[in-house]
Amino acid sequence: MFKRTGLIFCVILMLAYSAGNVYSAPKLIKAAVPARPAVAAYNSFEITIELSRTFPHPYDPAEIMIDADITAPDRTTVTVPAYFTGTGKVWKVRFTPSSIGAYSYIIRAQAGQTKEMTAPAPFTVTGGTGNGFIRKNRNNPYYPVFDSGRSFFGIGHNIAWVSNNSPEVFERYFDSLSKNGGNLARIWINSPWGLPIEQDKLGNYNTKNLDSLDEIIAKAEKYGIYLIIAMDSYGSLMTEKGAWGEGSWSESPYNAANGGPCKDPFDFFTDITAKKYYKNRLRHIIARTSHSPNIFAFELWNETNTPPVWMKEMAAYIKAVNPHKQLVTSSLGYPWGMNFNKASINELQDIDIISQHMYGNRTPDIIDYLSSVCKALAIKYKKPLTVSEFGIDIGKDDRLQDPSGDGCALHTGLWASAFSGCCTGALNWWWDSYIKPKNLYSHYKAFAEFIKDVDWNSTDFMFLQLSPVTVTSNSGQPYTNVKIHTTEEWGETAYSVFNVRNNGDVDGGILNYYLQGMQNDAIRVMPTFYVDYPADGKFLIEVGTVSQGAHLTAILDNKPILDLDFPAGPDKGPWKRSMYRKDHKVYQCVYNTVISLDVPKGKHTIKLQNTGVDWLGIKNITLTNYSGGPFAHARCMGLKAGKTMLIWIQNKEYTWYNMRNKREPGPIAGASFSIMNVDDGNYAIEWWDTFKGSVFLRASARADAHVLKVSVPDFNKDMACKIIKQ
Repeated sequence: MFKRTGLIFCVILMLAYSAGNVYSAPKLIKAAVPARPAVAAYNSFEITIELSRTFPHPYDPAEIMIDADITAPDRTTVTVPAYFTGTGKVWKVRFTPSSIGAYSYIIRAQAGQTKEMTAPAPFTVTGGTGNGFIRKNRNNPYYPVFDSGRSFFGIGHNIAWVSNNSPEVFERYFDSLSKNGGNLARIWINSPWGLPIEQDKLGNYNTKNLDSLDEIIAKAEKYGIYLIIAMDSYGSLMTEKGAWGEGSWSESPYNAANGGPCKDPFDFFTDITAKKYYKNRLRHIIARTSHSPNIFAFELWNETNTPPVWMKEMAAYIKAVNPHKQLVTSSLGYPWGMNFNKASINELQDIDIISQHMYGNRTPDIIDYLSSVCKALAIKYKKPLTVSEFGIDIGKDDRLQDPSGDGCALHTGLWASAFSGCCTGALNWWWDSYIKPKNLYSHYKAFAEFIKDVDWNSTDFMFLQLSPVTVTSNSGQPYTNVKIHTTEEWGETAYSVFNVRNNGDVDGGILNYYLQGMQNDAIRVMPTFYVDYPADGKFLIEVGTVSQGAHLTAILDNKPILDLDFPAGPDKGPWKRSMYRKDHKVYQCVYNTVISLDVPKGKHTIKLQNTGVDWLGIKNITLTNYSGGPFAHARCMGLKAGKTMLIWIQNKEYTWYNMRNKREPGPIAGASFSIMNVDDGNYAIEWWDTFKGSVFLRASARADAHVLKVSVPDFNKDMACKIIKQ
């Protein structure tokens, strides 16, 4: 907030507004009336302002700007922007105080050279029961916290839009979430489907939809639901129709073809006039909605690769104009395949939350993808992190991938995100066609029961160091292979160091398909793999397509073991098929071949590098004789929050694909795992049913030599436990 000493500020303000200013007759401010003389802390104090005349462009602060300067009991002053209600000469100020005592306010108005200011007026703030706004956490950077000090963990799903933008339909979703432990929803505004705001004319707003937004926020408050408000989406910049018909640049008021300032869509981020109008819209939305503590975050763009300079400017502008200081985020993506440095957004100081969108069609194991990427991001940036969109397939409705409504991906996504450093459970995208009709809310309820007493606000937080889950009776069984899958992420350089665990999990993020060559030096990485072979095995690299020519080298424990050329050209060659890309004017050749490297038993470091001209595609990497044997086919994830260690264990056969195809996971019996670097002594263990949200077994264990070995009850799908030192 803009805080100043109240008495000095008021004196300076009165002098500034009285010296040399021309006042219109009649006065600009006709009346300023509070809705009530007193409010409870963390409740909205509203002032209705009536002007003496109307303005042609009431949403443009350059023409008419009204602010309230509100002085708190400690004599600090905050500036609160007013907003035009869309009706006649009426404006409103909405402010939510955080401390009790005597306040005062002054209304300031400026229209051109005309400036006015009301005399100070009082109001009183009494004690309240709310927790206040959600803030960044000084104790634990991964998890936000309320003003009251109460920790916050978000549980919910997307409700991007509903039929006719009806607040009553939103209310039904809020009710379902609230009854099942939910407290979070993500909604869209200013999209063709979700509450269009500035659509027909630049600088002109849809007041009906803004009124609906007011109602939606009020209903969210009623049910204890906190909102991420995505304030625009990539479709606003799309010239193409899009897979969902989302492309709407042709109708945009920012489009020069419609009288706007931008010839090309991405001129939106550089054109001075476009930025001015966008800031005007931000100011109006902030003035209208930021009073609500139930706004968790403002998301500047949905799935848009915004230029970092623009993002820095707009995120800072929101922080400057918003007296209530809600968190700010943005999600990335469009234009698809664009060489974009995501770190340039994630590392910005005013981007408070890192937002990821994850869908299962990108990798055969969506939970491995989610857990590895999220944990890597959380550790790197030490910011709150959310998977704000999640689903089985970005191109197909989850109801088609899960016709029986088993909810496996939704279920495991919730639990895996919580154990990967996220401050919310993964927010499933398919709210209207899948979650609601399949009645999958029981998964949220069980998850909420497990985490409701977790001290996310504790300074004593860490990711646990866990051994793989093992089954001693399987020690004589043969070892099996582990496959590392890749995703096609052009320009992605965030993930280059990978720890391959013996259960098949890969820590460190996701391996990029594109192993870039020398001409793309800015986006080149040298993937490094830390491995631990239980027996002699192989490191198999499946090479897909090569562009222009590549040269693959491999280094095992600082010793070169591979030096292989992959040329590209026309006609026949060592490749299986040659293609000429007219769009890039290069030859790309399909190899689809496997390179085999021998790796002896034990711990090793393997590095890959492409010293050729252009990129080489890695379809996957297989480590033979790496898993199986005593290693259970199970995922084990854990963290410590306060005095409690939290563990989630998943049978890796429990996947949405297996459940859809009626392949029930077999039992894992007689298993155990160990937690390293713990205090010696006795520990109490609660084993939780992740579907019922209740304890089904209590046990105990003792740690010696700073290792706690935990025996695992027999299970088929997944389960969780809480461990506390006695």
